[in-house]
Amino acid sequence: MQIQSNFIERVKREVGIESYISRFIKLKKQGKRSLGLCPFHQEKSPSFTVSNELGFFYCFGCHKSGDIISFVKDFERVEFTKALEILSDYSGIPLDAKFNPQEASEKEELFRLNQEYLDYFKKNLFSSEGRLARDYLHSRNISDSEIERFELGLALPGFENSTEKLLNSPEKWKNALKLGLIKQKTNSKGGYDFYRDRIMFPIKDFAGRVCGFGGRIYKDSEEAKYINSPTSPIYDKGKMFYGMFLAQNSIRKHRKVILVEGYLDVIGLHSREIDYVLAPLGTALTNNQVRNLKSLADEILLLFDGDNAGKKAALRGSEICLKEGVDCGIVLLEAGLDPFDLSRQKTRTEIIEYISKPISQSNFIIKETLENAGGDSPPELKKKALDNLYRFIKSLEKETDKELYVKEGARQLGLSISSVWNDFKNGGVVSLAPSVVDNKKEIVKKSSGKLEQCERKILSLLVLHNELFEFIDDLQELEFSDDESFLFWNILYSKYS
Repeated sequence: MQIQSNFIERVKREVGIESYISRFIKLKKQGKRSLGLCPFHQEKSPSFTVSNELGFFYCFGCHKSGDIISFVKDFERVEFTKALEILSDYSGIPLDAKFNPQEASEKEELFRLNQEYLDYFKKNLFSSEGRLARDYLHSRNISDSEIERFELGLALPGFENSTEKLLNSPEKWKNALKLGLIKQKTNSKGGYDFYRDRIMFPIKDFAGRVCGFGGRIYKDSEEAKYINSPTSPIYDKGKMFYGMFLAQNSIRKHRKVILVEGYLDVIGLHSREIDYVLAPLGTALTNNQVRNLKSLADEILLLFDGDNAGKKAALRGSEICLKEGVDCGIVLLEAGLDPFDLSRQKTRTEIIEYISKPISQSNFIIKETLENAGGDSPPELKKKALDNLYRFIKSLEKETDKELYVKEGARQLGLSISSVWNDFKNGGVVSLAPSVVDNKKEIVKKSSGKLEQCERKILSLLVLHNELFEFIDDLQELEFSDDESFLFWNILYSKYS
């Protein structure tokens, strides 16, 4: 199949087999190959070799061998097509991707230049010119081992540091412009450094390749606190995370991920051996990012600041997780505290305890959407809250999800489920006052349960005798004394109408 062959060519060329296998096996570099204990049989001395140059693995003990696709098939114990899906999720390469040798070669050059810049930034940080930046990091209780593990660096002050040292050919100039490492001068030829006097954070893909950078000020300045790489052929901030390369194994192991807001938040929690942590890249959480996590994690925890900005980010993130079918919990920190501060003030055990009781997805969405509109609040507040709730519910695909949020929203606002559901079905025309029917229902419930029993018998007959749904349109406006019966009726109506 042409689609598969195109995808396979790209995967073999763009995904380093050593990087992929090292997620599961500890490999030690020996010349042009890497060596480790074989995952396919028990051994005490390493005989499992992997070569990026050949794109191949081989075990001298059990003689298992193959390319990256063979490894995925054998290691994950899956069929060929499932192995391709796993590699697509890992690499971000779509299954219908076309292989273009020239494009692949150009991307390799971009990755190579980003790596050269990273090496340059790292060298700067540990030079005499990097003393102030190192002092700043140490003042934030970030150790040299953490600096080295996350490969932090420094862009020096001045406009032509990297251009003079690294860009020694027209091709490199062109690629540096494409990557946003330099900017074009407006009134003359040439370019100038985009990152100046900033601590640099490399952003890596699953394979450990440098796709982009984030730069943070470390002195008092009126400039933006963070600046980030623009979109390029190898970098899309809406699909990637900071910390993905280092966190991926732990995320797979725990089947969960903690999402925080900043680079330092990630570093701080990793330093407490809570290493299944990622951060979106200077933007709100996106659908693409959540989709990319689905193959790695069953559960997402949003650990955000407790201020208004943090609440808004958590609300948007939880709504996106719901739409993508991923469970998420929310922990909002105390005022003035962020995840990095949490990591400096508490032990690993204390942090785990702190985040062990998150707010559920549904409760948080309802709480934030209907904030200050419950109980005896003014009708106009309830109307505004319901309008917001309806907008959110309309975006949901599953009828059961819609009914869940209608029911909980009605409960918190002190309205009947039937009136809120009917308003929603009619396009969101809100009846603000609890209906007279509700009052009657309470009287009926207190006096006897006979009406409720009759309603449920009718619903049972409808389930047992589907032919009665021939008259469903005549039954559309049925009223029920019991909210559970009303919801069940709507499920039946949605199915058979």
